[in-house]
Amino acid sequence: MLVSLKLIDSLFLQLPTKASAGIAAPCWERWDVKLFSEIFTRQGFEVESTQLRGNDLKQVVVGRIQNAEKHPKADKLQVCLVQTAAGEVRQIVCGAANARAGLYVAVALPGAVLPNGLEIKSSKIRDVESHGMLCSREELGLPVDESRDGNGIWELHSEPACGLPETELASRIGVPVMFALGLDDVLLELNVTPNRPDMLCHEGAARELCAGLAWAGLKGFDWKPWQKEWVGSATAADLARDAAEKNHIETRGGTFVAHNDLGVPAFFVGLDGVQVSTTPAWLRNTLEALGQKSINSVVDACNLVLLCFAQPNHAFDLKKLSAQGDGKKSLRLRFAQAGEAFIGLDSKERTLASTDCVVADSGTSQALLGVIGGDHSKVEMSSGSLVLEFANPHPVLVRRTSRRHGRKTDSSFAFEKGIDVWRRFESAEKLIGLLNALQQKTAGNLKYVGSVYARGNAVRSEDAQSFFPIDAAGQEPALSKSLGEFTLPFTSEDVRTRVGDALVPFEKQLSILESLGFAVSKSSNATAVNVVVPSWRRLDVMGGADLVEEIVRVVGIDHVPAHPLSAAGKLVADDVHLSLFEASAQRLVSLGYHETAGFHFMRADDWSKLNLKSINACGEPVALLNPIIKDEPLMQSTLLSGLLRKVAHNINYGTKRGQLFEVSRTFQNTDLHARRVFNTNGEGVGLTAALAEKVPHELYEYSPKCSFLLSREQSATERPGETPRVCAVVFGAQEEKEWLNSGERSWAFHTLAAHVAELLSIFGLHAEFRALPADHPMNGAVHPGRSASVVAKVQGHIVHLGWVGQFHPATLRNFEIDSECLGFELNLGLAVEKLLACQREAGSAPKNKSSLQTAQAVRLPSVERDFAFLVLETLTAAALVNSVHAAIENDVLAQKKIPARLVSVKIFDVYRGQGVSAGHKSVALRVTLLPTERTLVEADITAVTEAVVGRVTRECAAQLRG
Repeated sequence: MLVSLKLIDSLFLQLPTKASAGIAAPCWERWDVKLFSEIFTRQGFEVESTQLRGNDLKQVVVGRIQNAEKHPKADKLQVCLVQTAAGEVRQIVCGAANARAGLYVAVALPGAVLPNGLEIKSSKIRDVESHGMLCSREELGLPVDESRDGNGIWELHSEPACGLPETELASRIGVPVMFALGLDDVLLELNVTPNRPDMLCHEGAARELCAGLAWAGLKGFDWKPWQKEWVGSATAADLARDAAEKNHIETRGGTFVAHNDLGVPAFFVGLDGVQVSTTPAWLRNTLEALGQKSINSVVDACNLVLLCFAQPNHAFDLKKLSAQGDGKKSLRLRFAQAGEAFIGLDSKERTLASTDCVVADSGTSQALLGVIGGDHSKVEMSSGSLVLEFANPHPVLVRRTSRRHGRKTDSSFAFEKGIDVWRRFESAEKLIGLLNALQQKTAGNLKYVGSVYARGNAVRSEDAQSFFPIDAAGQEPALSKSLGEFTLPFTSEDVRTRVGDALVPFEKQLSILESLGFAVSKSSNATAVNVVVPSWRRLDVMGGADLVEEIVRVVGIDHVPAHPLSAAGKLVADDVHLSLFEASAQRLVSLGYHETAGFHFMRADDWSKLNLKSINACGEPVALLNPIIKDEPLMQSTLLSGLLRKVAHNINYGTKRGQLFEVSRTFQNTDLHARRVFNTNGEGVGLTAALAEKVPHELYEYSPKCSFLLSREQSATERPGETPRVCAVVFGAQEEKEWLNSGERSWAFHTLAAHVAELLSIFGLHAEFRALPADHPMNGAVHPGRSASVVAKVQGHIVHLGWVGQFHPATLRNFEIDSECLGFELNLGLAVEKLLACQREAGSAPKNKSSLQTAQAVRLPSVERDFAFLVLETLTAAALVNSVHAAIENDVLAQKKIPARLVSVKIFDVYRGQGVSAGHKSVALRVTLLPTERTLVEADITAVTEAVVGRVTRECAAQLRG
């Protein structure tokens, strides 16, 4: 969230100034910006960046051209004499056609560095000395609108170009132009947490800053009311009453009516006599500082209300709307038609989907609801009658449309996070007053002609009702006109009880709450009050703990004393599914597996690498419109491809054997009712045709009917199905060759089958293994004859839970794996469902006694070194290994700070015979090191070798064999 301190100071909170700073100084010198940043950060909103607007242009000053003559050697150049300070005139060569005597200009003095990197120096241009540069707005990094700013140098007296009258400029010659024209500002980029949508506007930021300044004990700041001259003739109460009573609005542009096929709470306001004009300088400067493009007085006023109060709105030109058959102008909230064309205010043409929500007239769509307005009905200088739209679309609907079309706006962001729906009429009142204040004096006041609800149809689609259901009385959702009082009890002991200390006296606790906008209702009991939660905090303040958090935020969490826990805590999972998944992971860890974690994505060609029959073999995956990882555009429908890629990574980095597993979710383009969610799935990544292929009828444990087991809630409607799965892979040898065994022991199919049976025992299921069906999705990925389908008998019915097997050599080649691999994948959601079914009948739950271990992920290549020592026959293996351990960990890693950890020391050969003297033996061992920060260099390896040889020679009377 980008915050302008100047906007806060001008409209909401008079910011205190430094005692040492004069009024004739840029705002960042008058204000204690460091203190303001500390307040925001302490109260939970980290200041990610601070921009002092104009600070880098101190050497660009206001000047006045005294004389301008043609350059003697260039027809398109002029030689200007420019006053840049009292008694100081500079000669500057300029190529702008609008340079003329008497013009006030922005002069970059020698030494100035412009935003484009150009450094200004005194020089000769066609043999004429030039000591500076006359600048355009563009050269100073400011937005340019040719209709207002012209093509040449910046004419500072032009009000549409953010200038000032010449009488004021005359006294500001030599003053930095950004300060002289009021363009100086302090912009703070705040990191707003998702639970605080009230902070997505300047009013919210001002409220937090006010509380922090009050706590800091500063003086000279005061909360400002909304400006009196910006109050219109229609109040919030008038708007609410008219909306409830009126069925239409009579305007000069015709009769207007509103329809609603969605059930989205919305109302429209009609205005006549609107005189659209060029945006005044103060408003243009404010919007451009915050990254907004200034359009005209109406559009900019709508954007200012959004920036100030996080209240999205949109203005339609009534005369541009198509009329119905009865001649009435109308706007309808509805779902778009599949393939419908729409051109937005950004002039980009879009093809809409049937799940996009739009605001349409009787002909075409005029806006993407909550996202962006349409080009056809936009407000222009000729507009006279307007319709203002205030709707409360569902956050899911807005997010879905915004992401589908790759267009995130301030409006869509506010709707997604949650707006203050109880202040919609109040925001409309403020917007009408602001529009009236921006009217040109010769145009007179605009006229409010009424407001009307967008009333719903008698019959709405199932999709619409899933987001805005009709209540028991058959009524449509309506806008909230007033906020029912929501109070929370609060006592003088609440803070102490929750954080171990009162922090501040009770009266100060209450003053902090009041400074944040909470109303405190006191009674005869001096130690207990009722706190009224304001509308803008109704989304996140739910109980007494939230009030305590507000006080801790302002006082500072660093003031909370540290107290040791006085009792042992016990964590209890609030979801039986999560505890069972954790138990599954623990059981696999106890079997020697290492858990991995990754993103929920897969590559578009993973199905072919797995030798599957089609991209939809495991169910149709969901394609992303804007993939985070470019070569992984699909949501995973199986965990196997990602796990095999991790196996290849480990082998490439020197890990020759291992056991990996992942417990995660897979996704399918099928919703709660087994319907396809996205009908045009894959259009953003060129996979539409492939994903539109028919999904195999029999998918066994990958079937859509086996999904959604954990998401039966209503919100799962039209949401891709999610299925929890576990996938495990083993690679290399199960046991390496060591001195106790003559050779390596490979992994066997039956070992993996035993692991599967052990895992399913957690769910009280007895695993059975049957031949993998010919039409099973994974039939091509595994070796024929060395694979099986995992089933269980539940209540007399056979249920497919997964598969286990050895991978086909072709599959391993596709993933560049040169080691034998086996693996399995199980549908955990299905297992949980069957477990719960058994529990309902048997009334018991299985026990789990496994323990959890962790292992560090492989990031750098491991290093192995072999040693052969000649030792006495009486020396034990333990003594030799312990000596090597001590040499590496104590003499090298600890003392010389080599960034690595010792993985293992293993004896792999013991030799007695020719070349070895009597009473002695030759012992060969292998040391494995894993770097932790960087790849080990030769000097590191040498240090390890010398330490091992030195210590073993001393402690074990050993000799290194050549």
